[in-house]
Amino acid sequence: MDHDLTEEMELAFMSPDIDLSHEHLLPPPFQSDNVSQVNGVSAQVSIGEEPTDTDDDTPLLAAEHVGPQARFASITALSPWFPEADPDSDEAQTFRVKRSQRKFLLNGCAGLAAFTFVINLGSLLYVHYDAEDESIFSGDCDQSGKLNSILHVLINILSTCLLGASNVCMQLLVAPRRSQIDFAHKGYKWLDIGIPSVHNFRTIAWKQKLLWLFFALTSLPLHFLYNSSIYGTVAVNTYVILVVTPDFINGARADARASEEQAKSRENITMYGLQDIPPHHYVETTLNEHNWRFNYSKPCRGEDCDIYQTRMQQGAFGIRLDPVECLSAYTTSFGNQSDVILVSTYDLATNATVAEDLPLLFAAEEYRLLGPGVFWACSTTNSFDCRSPEKWKNDPSLVSNWNVYGYKIDYCLQSQHDNSDLCRVMYTAPILIIVCIMNLCKLVAIVMTRYLCLDQDDPAICTIGDAVASFLKRQDETTKNICLTDYSKITRDKQYWRGRPRIEWRPKTKRWFYGATLRSSILVLSGGVAYLIASLFQINNTAGSASSFVHYGFGKINDYAHDNIQGFSDINLKFYSRVLFVNVWQFAISMLYIQYNALLTAILCNDECPKVKLHDFDAYKV
Repeated sequence: MDHDLTEEMELAFMSPDIDLSHEHLLPPPFQSDNVSQVNGVSAQVSIGEEPTDTDDDTPLLAAEHVGPQARFASITALSPWFPEADPDSDEAQTFRVKRSQRKFLLNGCAGLAAFTFVINLGSLLYVHYDAEDESIFSGDCDQSGKLNSILHVLINILSTCLLGASNVCMQLLVAPRRSQIDFAHKGYKWLDIGIPSVHNFRTIAWKQKLLWLFFALTSLPLHFLYNSSIYGTVAVNTYVILVVTPDFINGARADARASEEQAKSRENITMYGLQDIPPHHYVETTLNEHNWRFNYSKPCRGEDCDIYQTRMQQGAFGIRLDPVECLSAYTTSFGNQSDVILVSTYDLATNATVAEDLPLLFAAEEYRLLGPGVFWACSTTNSFDCRSPEKWKNDPSLVSNWNVYGYKIDYCLQSQHDNSDLCRVMYTAPILIIVCIMNLCKLVAIVMTRYLCLDQDDPAICTIGDAVASFLKRQDETTKNICLTDYSKITRDKQYWRGRPRIEWRPKTKRWFYGATLRSSILVLSGGVAYLIASLFQINNTAGSASSFVHYGFGKINDYAHDNIQGFSDINLKFYSRVLFVNVWQFAISMLYIQYNALLTAILCNDECPKVKLHDFDAYKV
């Protein structure tokens, strides 16, 4: 019966072999508290006293028990008074009953899979015929970011529905049948009931195994690809960094080769600063620890760098920034900032003013986005952490000695290149096609699971209530004399399967922790803790603080939350390698979730069992 065993249902928990025909029954007089006379036969309608001890091994619900000491009556006998006791009665077919039926659950799973398939297929057809160059949107970065976030929320809702329906079917497929339980018990083996279980896998039928594996395999592409079917792109400027004296600003001719020789001669001068690679300790390092590349002809595009003086005269460097403002602008890779001229009059490395005959002090090749963080601005010669801008924004004295390659920066001249309208939201047709195929496969598998799990001859026992109903209807010969045997004893020693003296049920309160084995609890909890610690450690090494992720924002790009993956010359291989790298961490989280779900389900199942006691009318779910 696929409904709650309520107080009335407990009365109907009997063998269908009992035939107390109601055609000749007198109206129930209810002259006593617990017993009514039914055609000369006393049928107990309430469980109020201790059962009579008997050595009879006849199943509890067999017809022979109908008599003065009978504890149960038949549906046939009770249905005239309690129509709800008959599952086939119209009065019993309420929505509350229907929604608890396995058919309702599986129909819901199939409906979810069909719904997500229609959405995914419709989306693929729409973007294929409407979008240009695989671009869903192109334009303002704020709008692009919002659209990208909304689409990813929808993707995660759809994937949750689809994977949730898949997981339900996988749990039903590994739920044992009564015949499988009896066979396992005869071999002194136990099976899991009511929880997601890999332990049962070797005992289930081959059709169930194939379907279970099919569900698992079709879930992998969804875990690794679905989130990357839609992605956003942003434009990032590359720019040249020049350190000059005020004379350069006033038009003094620079000598790029002389400046390069001067820069190379300073390579081994040491200063105290922050390492630009993890673990980012404060150490004494050389000026070239940052591995500056001295090729002045490339950034200067000539021997005298006069191109930048010309641009200054044209007003390209019209934005003047103090050190704090300049650091704030250039400690992020994303924005309109472009080429920058840093003006210096003092050399901290030698504790002297800069040479008057060298207008160009330093020039760096174009900065490109190569990895997490922007470390050129702080390099390894500064004693403050540029990854913590809130500190030096609140206290500018922390950056009073900000320097680049040892030259103390007085102010900056910034140029800008507007890229705020160069953002796009893209789709990946191959990934969307794979998602649609996997979605359709899951829909077919769910329909097959529906017919497989609704076998009325040997239905799956998915919950504790199913097990109670099954064993009350037909007892198990192997375990009939080992009631209340402890799980640890059953799994350790086969002698406990051969019977033991009967013991009285004495309920006692236990903490939820005892609902699962110590080993499984330690493995699951330690796995989650280890993943969390490793993540925080990586964030701390990269961003300077383990708590910095709370400031990243939802759907925002952050300098310390990206990386550059090397390898593969083919553009498609590069793209898909990044897709797999990005989603592997989400897959790890999903695996942890499944383990935690199994652990909590086991705990709740063990918590549910003692609640249905002799004198309480709580219900088991079936």
